[in-house]
Amino acid sequence: MKTIKILALAVFAVQFASGQSSLTVDDLDLYQNQNVRIGTKSFSDDVEGSPYYTEEFVLASMSMDGAESSGNAYVRYDIYSDVMEIASLKDGSDKSFAMQDSRITIDFGDKTFRYMTFSRNGNEVSGYLEILTETNGQTLAVRHSKEVKTTELTGASGYQRQKPPRFADTIEFFLIDADGKAVKFENHKKKILKGLTDDKAKQVKQYIKENKIKFDDSYRGLIAVAKYYSELS
Repeated sequence: MKTIKILALAVFAVQFASGQSSLTVDDLDLYQNQNVRIGTKSFSDDVEGSPYYTEEFVLASMSMDGAESSGNAYVRYDIYSDVMEIASLKDGSDKSFAMQDSRITIDFGDKTFRYMTFSRNGNEVSGYLEILTETNGQTLAVRHSKEVKTTELTGASGYQRQKPPRFADTIEFFLIDADGKAVKFENHKKKILKGLTDDKAKQVKQYIKENKIKFDDSYRGLIAVAKYYSELS
């Protein structure tokens, strides 16, 4: 079994002065002196696929409270454990874990992530979300997750065998308001209406029809609908 890795947690000691200050990897390390422990979940060596968003560490810009303080670090997102690994070396040999704080934004250039807490159907959810757009005080975000799945195969003789376990990917879309209340969206012309109230579903359906909105992997259609939905009273 791969062992669970738990770090001795370093001090988060950024001192904010007037104007912009610089964040270092040590500054962005996690929560020391708050009795918080974090680590990566274990999994067996025969699991196929990867627990990561990207296999390699990628140079990313990390900022706190907008442009108040910023700096660069090599970052790798472990989706399976929902932790951001950060390092000052490209090979990640000195890696630790980034602070799980909604004030910190991690920008990979073409993707932006933030640790957020939101509520849906009375349940509170926390984790890293990919930010697609922010409009009218609301955030459209993607929640990535991975789980280990096994599949049993039954042959003609009735004999059952298991395929090697593998990482299975799931993505969910949420529109989150300023109070942390979330509405689940779908990147699909019809499915997007299911999580909406009847009145708003009718308006969104009409908007999609009139504007010939298309839903694809660019998320342009989904973003357009989210912006329209955020304007509805």
